[in-house]
Amino acid sequence: MGPPRPEYGEPEESLSRRRLPQPLRRLYAFAGRWPPQNGLYDDDSFGVEDYLRKVPSIETTADGKIVFLAENQGVWRCATQPEGNDPPVWCDAEHLRSENEEQQWVLVSDSLARFLVTYCLKELGLGARFRSTDKALIDLFQADEENAIPILTTGAYVTDDVPRYYLYKNRTLVAKAGNWVMLSANHRDAIAYLEGNQSPIVAAQLYVPPGWRLEIRQDGSAELRSWSVTSPAVVRLPRGTLDFVALISRLQASCLDLNRKAVETYFTRPDRERVQFHLERAGGPSFTRPRFSTDWKFVQRLFEQALAAAVKDEAFERQLAEKPPFE
Repeated sequence: MGPPRPEYGEPEESLSRRRLPQPLRRLYAFAGRWPPQNGLYDDDSFGVEDYLRKVPSIETTADGKIVFLAENQGVWRCATQPEGNDPPVWCDAEHLRSENEEQQWVLVSDSLARFLVTYCLKELGLGARFRSTDKALIDLFQADEENAIPILTTGAYVTDDVPRYYLYKNRTLVAKAGNWVMLSANHRDAIAYLEGNQSPIVAAQLYVPPGWRLEIRQDGSAELRSWSVTSPAVVRLPRGTLDFVALISRLQASCLDLNRKAVETYFTRPDRERVQFHLERAGGPSFTRPRFSTDWKFVQRLFEQALAAAVKDEAFERQLAEKPPFE
């Protein structure tokens, strides 16, 4: 995550207004306002999948618990006691209740500290600048797993399948639950190492307004389609139509650096100058958050090349006339 700064913690003035158990107070004081690594969607580093409530938004239940954490779509909430060195954690998720059980809050951990460590590792992994479930990287880790440093082997969370967490090659966070493995990194050296050892790219999907997708495959074939729900249209281009290797190289070179300033600047541009793309690898997804290209003119020329090579039918011509790419 890089070095901490005083402004990354919740101010003491804010914390002093709330009764909080010690583990939760320590987390807020150290990292309650730590900015995200990727700068794309999150207000802070702990809000990628589930989110730690801001201190003013902590609510107190009728029986005196405090609700400090919630699932991002409101499916469940977690609560603890308002004081203590390491109180328990309860959750109101329906899947945790026994049949015909009327009790709202179900115990999920007898240790708030362990619960928070699990939560932080999960969110930091999901919110990293690079994350991957690529098979080649998983094989690389598993071949060297005995040299990885265990960070948390018996975590506690809302679900039963809590991953084991490792530090791999000093700068890569690894989450492992059964056969599922995810590798995450923020440091440029770690990212370079992981990217250099991934499975080969086999396809690229480019998305441009007002609703077009160009998918290009490793053999140079492609598919161009509209996103129209009422009358979708699609044309296919034969293999060898497009230069796949050159395309991938150009897209990667133009990929937006996901820091907050770059993202804010990018999204002030007109819609027709925004290009989202996804790279598909043989070994599974890498960097599952969207990627954006800053070279929209190159993508525009690529679409024009694809349109020129396509054999268009009536439905496609109609969609093209109604909503041309880069309109």
